[in-house]
Amino acid sequence: MTDNFQQDTRNFCFLANVRNYLQFHGLNVSEDWLGGILGLVGFRINQDVRGADYLFGFNGDFQELFIRFEALFTHKLTRIDVPVIQNLEKMRRTPYLIWVNDFYLEYSPNYGVKDCGRIVVFLHLSEERFTYYDNGIRELDTDIFAKAAGFGDGLVTLYTFDGLPVWKEDRYLMERRGLLGAVKHMNMTSHGDMLLGYDGLNKLCETIRTHTGEEQIYPIYFQLQRPGGLAQSRLLMSRFIAEIKRERDIYGDSEDEEFHDLSEQWRMIANLLFKLSHTMEEDLRARIIERVMHAVQSERKAFAGLEQLATRL
Repeated sequence: MTDNFQQDTRNFCFLANVRNYLQFHGLNVSEDWLGGILGLVGFRINQDVRGADYLFGFNGDFQELFIRFEALFTHKLTRIDVPVIQNLEKMRRTPYLIWVNDFYLEYSPNYGVKDCGRIVVFLHLSEERFTYYDNGIRELDTDIFAKAAGFGDGLVTLYTFDGLPVWKEDRYLMERRGLLGAVKHMNMTSHGDMLLGYDGLNKLCETIRTHTGEEQIYPIYFQLQRPGGLAQSRLLMSRFIAEIKRERDIYGDSEDEEFHDLSEQWRMIANLLFKLSHTMEEDLRARIIERVMHAVQSERKAFAGLEQLATRL
């Protein structure tokens, strides 16, 4: 099965996994385009029970993105609860999508820390090893896979298309909906321990202002520049817009350039935060805060441009 499955890696594990799964079923799209039509570019801060902040350049968690992904097609994915041991042979024949728990994956930042589901591509299961795709081919001991996939009762839940996947709408409508979805989420009201959109960006500025220890500043640097952070997500949006413009012969507008510039701004801010985590110089902190405030204004301008672009499509 691994020989027949596309093994290209990408920047974002969720997009890489579902994109390659679609390609196996005959739908060949770019990671940027898929992320764009899902409307996933935004910002949110989640605070866990220990008070630690988690920053994301996307506006939804994997569960929410999976719901949006399913909604793109004429039929939802079929859910199959399979007795594992009795179906090893059947489960070697075709890839499936499956939820696994980050807590058991050594390469995950959540390993051994907290439960967090992610969608991966189920490729092969033997009595000893589970082979799957998660932005690259990976393996787990079957007993660990049993814990990660949560089938202590002997059942595992798989997701598959009933036949070939068919888009529910034409690509132009999906592109427009994706742009407007990103704009909508940036303007959403925060709730509970989750700060969304511009509220979250303002909180980020305040966090940098008040956090005074290396152990507090370094995680902000790491999360800004990692896959799924502000720098990478803005670059994805830039490429998505550029792809739309090429398809439709749109010239003269700068929306893609504005998001590329945003990506560079956040990358520079992340680099300065790395330096701050080692020096804790107050002059440097002041410069970073000034840059963040400028980046927030650039975010508002760029997302306003998205809304205008969507009305022209």
